[in-house]
Amino acid sequence: DKTSKRQPYRYIVIDDPLPAGLVAINSSIKTEEHVPGEAEKESYYTEDGAYVLTPSFQEIRDDRVLIFKDSDIWSGEHQYSYYARATTEGQFILPSTKVQLMYSPQIMGLTPKSLVNIKASQVK
Repeated sequence: DKTSKRQPYRYIVIDDPLPAGLVAINSSIKTEEHVPGEAEKESYYTEDGAYVLTPSFQEIRDDRVLIFKDSDIWSGEHQYSYYARATTEGQFILPSTKVQLMYSPQIMGLTPKSLVNIKASQVK
C-alpha cells in the first residue's frame, strides 16, 4: 500500500497575491476593524470537509498574504481564510495562489487565475 508510506509535508509557504481593488484586513492591529468570529475558530474541518489550515506564521502585505506552516501537513484538501476590504470598484484579475515547499521548491502548485468584480454597495 503506497499511501501508508507517504510522509507529511513540512515548511510550506502559501503566497496569495491580492487583486487590485482589495486590501487584506489585519485584525491584530488595534486600529483595524475587528472581524467577528475570527478568534472563535475551533473546528479542524470546514463545512465542505477540508482541513482548516492553522499557520505557524502569516504576513499581511499591501499586495499579498503569505502563510507559513512549519509543522507536518498531510496531503488532502486544506483551507485557510482571511478577510479583505474592497477599496475600488471594477473588474480585476485574481492572480494565481502559489503553494510551495520552502526547502524543495520544485514541489509546488498554482491555482488558476480568474476575475473578480467589485461593485458599489446597494444599501441605502
